[in-house]
Amino acid sequence: MSSRVTLAQWQMLAAVVDHGSFARAAAAIHKSPSTLNHAVHRLEALLGVQVLEPVGRNVRLTEAGELLLRRARAVRGEGSGPVDQRPDAGWPSRHPVAA
Repeated sequence: MSSRVTLAQWQMLAAVVDHGSFARAAAAIHKSPSTLNHAVHRLEALLGVQVLEPVGRNVRLTEAGELLLRRARAVRGEGSGPVDQRPDAGWPSRHPVAA
């Protein structure tokens, strides 16, 4: 398994945020909710921050997630290679990844 965040992970995070839930995002991009869930959790593990928090059946961005979403949107249009730099501007440390 790669230790780099991939463009696909960034795109899946953006889809979940755009659609407000894993299920709606999965239907929109023709992936399973489980695939999206695993991709977002892997992204969180690689970055060391929680980016989404559950709200009923929906999700919303954490403060760190808001910063990450800006990064994801910037990366969405760039090639297909892995992203190997960690965003470092103002990452809150109070958003641990849930075990």
